[in-house]
Amino acid sequence: MKYEEAMEGDDKEHWDAAVTEERRKMEEYKVWTPKFIRDLPPDAKFIASTWAMKKKANGTYHARLNARGYDKWKDCIMTQRTLQRR
Repeated sequence: MKYEEAMEGDDKEHWDAAVTEERRKMEEYKVWTPKFIRDLPPDAKFIASTWAMKKKANGTYHARLNARGYDKWKDCIMTQRTLQRR
């Protein structure tokens, strides 16, 4: 289910909580740093994202952030992440 569909339904509060939890985890584990497009250099490349929403069989609501075009930039991202850890 797409984000817009989830937020228009009756379970909006549950989906909103799932998105908030996923963002909290990403910030806690320093998965990425959000940036405004206006703050990027003109030649910067960025990865857009979309939310995937799923209600699991046990009734829990799960939101997952998917990077669009990630495969195209994966080598650059992994190299950058490896360099940052050293």
